Amino acid sequence: MLELIRELLTSSAGSFGFLFALICIGAWLIYWVTKKVTQIQSDHSILNKSVDKIDKSIDEIRRDMSFLKGSIDVMKSGGSNQLLQSKSPVTLTEKGIEVAKELKANDIIARTWNKIFEILEREISNKNAYDIQQFCIEQVSIEPEKFFDNEGVISIKNFAYKEGNPLQLYTRMLGVLIRDKYMKAKGISIDEIDKHDPSKQ
Repeated sequence: MLELIRELLTSSAGSFGFLFALICIGAWLIYWVTKKVTQIQSDHSILNKSVDKIDKSIDEIRRDMSFLKGSIDVMKSGGSNQLLQSKSPVTLTEKGIEVAKELKANDIIARTWNKIFEILEREISNKNAYDIQQFCIEQVSIEPEKFFDNEGVISIKNFAYKEGNPLQLYTRMLGVLIRDKYMKAKGISIDEIDKHDPSKQ
């Protein structure tokens, strides 16, 4: 191969045309391969985005199912209105305030408040009062491990077990306390929740 290239470089002008043609073919091949590689990378990127969207949809469905299952468990236990008032905006009942003290809920929240605040800032896209409430109650109730340290999660689970009630009864209460603390930090009034509630529009 090297001999052939050497001969072409030292040959007459007629052979220069052949060498020029080889260079053009080489350039075209480089262009074609680069284009195909770019196309493959682009197709792979599009495929990855589609897979990510599917994964997010599956995660949302899983979270909704977990919340629904927890809601049914809370209703079956007869505890749906024990700790939280059902009327909007959702607040703790007198019993809820007592239970929160007994559980040391504010201490559990305070230990990981910086982490909780970062999650809320990052993941609540529309920061109106209603969306903040929905996010706090739903997400904290189904994923307490995401918001609290191991000690906090264990103490909530032990408390629920001791009382013989579903875990979500207490994690929802913690969600309301987190909502209150976050909205206070952001200067948002609890009364604004009803203004943004789609069922009251």
